[in-house]
Amino acid sequence: MVLDVGHDRERVSLSLKWLQEDPWVPFGRTVLGKQVTGTVAKTGPFGVFGRVAERIEGLLHNNAIAEYCLRRPRAGGAIMVTITDINLARRRVSLTPVADAK
Repeated sequence: MVLDVGHDRERVSLSLKWLQEDPWVPFGRTVLGKQVTGTVAKTGPFGVFGRVAERIEGLLHNNAIAEYCLRRPRAGGAIMVTITDINLARRRVSLTPVADAK
């Protein structure tokens, strides 16, 4: 899709994302409380971001990790989580570890 034509600089701005379906649309129909297997995308000072669907990452907060897990998950590792909240407007997903996945 053509986003902009800059005649003064002789440039054209293009976007492939505009042609792809927004990943949040089908994900928004996900049932809260659903257990999914994800991958640790990155770690931060306040928690771990787990990839639970293509181009969708959710936060697994440190408090939840400490309550259910013996050690903090590492980047690239598999995690079993429960989807506890989906906020489509802010594009945020909250996760908790599955208690049986210690």
